[in-house]
Amino acid sequence: MPNVVSSRHASDGSSANDASWLVRKGETGALVAAYAWENTPLGPLGTWPLHLRTVVNQVLEGGPAMALIWGSDYTFLYNDAYAKIIQDKHPAALGVSLRESFSEIWDALNPLVKQAMSGEAVVINDYILSLTRNGVTSSGIFSFSYNPIRNEDGQVEGFLAIVVENTDRLAAEKERYKVFDTVLSAINDFAYTFDLNGRFVYVNKALLDLWGLPLEQAVGKDFFDLKYPGDLATRLQRQIQEVIANKSVVRDETRYVSPSGVEGFYEYIFSPVFGPDGAVTIVAGSTRDITQRKKLEMDLVAASQAKDDFLATLSHELRTPLNPVLLLATEAANNSNLPPEVRDDFRSIAHNISMEARLIDDLLDISRIAHGKLPLNLVQLEVHPLLSLVLDSLFPEITAKELRITKKWTEGHLTVVGDELRLHQLFSNLLRNAVKFTPKGGAITVITRINPEIPRTLQIEVTDSGIGMSADELARVFDPFAQGDHSEAGAGFGGLGLGLAISLKIAELHSGSIAASSPGRNEGSSFLIKLPLHSAGFSSPPFAERTPRSEGTKNALGKLKVLLVEDHYSSRAVLARLLTNRKIEVVQAASAAEALTAASRSAFDLVISDIGLPDMDGYQLMAQLRTAYGCRGIALSGFGTQQDIDQSKQAGFLYHLTKPVQMEALDEALDRFVDG
Repeated sequence: MPNVVSSRHASDGSSANDASWLVRKGETGALVAAYAWENTPLGPLGTWPLHLRTVVNQVLEGGPAMALIWGSDYTFLYNDAYAKIIQDKHPAALGVSLRESFSEIWDALNPLVKQAMSGEAVVINDYILSLTRNGVTSSGIFSFSYNPIRNEDGQVEGFLAIVVENTDRLAAEKERYKVFDTVLSAINDFAYTFDLNGRFVYVNKALLDLWGLPLEQAVGKDFFDLKYPGDLATRLQRQIQEVIANKSVVRDETRYVSPSGVEGFYEYIFSPVFGPDGAVTIVAGSTRDITQRKKLEMDLVAASQAKDDFLATLSHELRTPLNPVLLLATEAANNSNLPPEVRDDFRSIAHNISMEARLIDDLLDISRIAHGKLPLNLVQLEVHPLLSLVLDSLFPEITAKELRITKKWTEGHLTVVGDELRLHQLFSNLLRNAVKFTPKGGAITVITRINPEIPRTLQIEVTDSGIGMSADELARVFDPFAQGDHSEAGAGFGGLGLGLAISLKIAELHSGSIAASSPGRNEGSSFLIKLPLHSAGFSSPPFAERTPRSEGTKNALGKLKVLLVEDHYSSRAVLARLLTNRKIEVVQAASAAEALTAASRSAFDLVISDIGLPDMDGYQLMAQLRTAYGCRGIALSGFGTQQDIDQSKQAGFLYHLTKPVQMEALDEALDRFVDG
């Protein structure tokens, strides 16, 4: 560092005490003019070089708080605005070394001063310094810049300091922050903000409590620093950057275990906060503990699964006793040696057992109905014969109540595309309700007509003179388990409240609708069904009896050796007899263990097996028989969902027949096996 000019004469020959060049503005300007600079390393005013004079005048002109630090001793002068900042250090600090005037903060300033004197500018924002003023040492917050000043040779001789004190502003912000923090720390949700690098700037009390950390140990940290699991920390940091890059909100949820071992589920939202220029300045976040909701959801899922498992098992148990009855009935219905009227009786038995099996599905698997997942076997159906069949099935109840049935049916063949059993169920539910809720001697009218306003749409209206419905009952008539208040009309109606809910789903699955109306209690009810009529573009399987077996197929069946696995004695006995009648050699097994033993002793062409066996399910059994002996099979099961059918195929079954099984279906599977 070069020495400053200290001679009694200026370099331009003027007097060393000549201060005419000095701006004498304000109190500090007058003090600078009167100061004995000759006693400082700077020397008399008249000896100061031009570049120093220029900077001094710039300082004294006023405006922002400015100070000049000059020479290796860091001699210090400043303006009125700066004097207000240093308070009682003025005027003693004037002309004194910066090191001496600010000894209490010199350790903090020293590296910055050296940086400036080395020729590198310094810019500092919101720097906290514990400054002694008016006899009190307190923290102040300052933003400042140090700008090096060079002589004609390019050497740095000092620097210009421009200072702004932010203590009052930041104190006010701190007060607002305290209010902000008080509010956010009073809530149970977690609230926080991030800087643009994904580091925490603010964290409320709820989240600090979860972490078990004070605020100062959380601010400035990211999720990795806070020991979040690696995959979770990576995801959260990435999502913060997505918010910044896309200027959009991110919502998500996660499982998290706190440092104290508290496990929970949390949903969170990260939102961008924009500055005046539209750029993201910070990212704000909030998190809610959803552990109880998640546990409830998981409990509901588990309960729903338990219900589905129970209903599937119950369905299986209800179907199994129907199986031998349907097998015998369908066998007898196709026995040409029996009289026609006897075959008709067996056909009626088989038909009603098949319907009962479908009703078991509908009544037990409500979740499937509610989600519109009823499978449909679509064919062309004439509506009038189906309605007549339903009315015939209700004849005993109609006769007992002496009801008058009026049919106003439009002429011609009204054909729809639908599932016969489902539409039978739909019509039966509505007509059975009409019979049920119409008092003795009442009337029921069934009307069919083409809708005059909607082309190719059939309307079927069922109107009764029964107990009617209130407005409240009408509003929920199609809700599952909804029952009207029938106390005024007398007790004994019963029911589960599922029939109309099921009917609505069936109509919707057929691209139709149902509407209910009633003038009021004791004034009857009316239900209007709308179904699309058959269009020429649909072709359904023809209504024809099954083609008789060829002699080749009969001979092939007679050479089969079948392993029949069924734990239900009646079903096994009936199946064995019916298969034997077809000249098939049958070996019976009541369990998987018996089946595996039989397979180890003899070769079988085909396995016909139940799925719900007592010691091993049929899927596992089939997989073992296929692997060990190359067996192929037909599954007979009370479980008939698509998942069950898919699982059968994976296990190695060629066909999956759902109980109760019609003998025609088993015959078709056997024929396809021997012909294929």
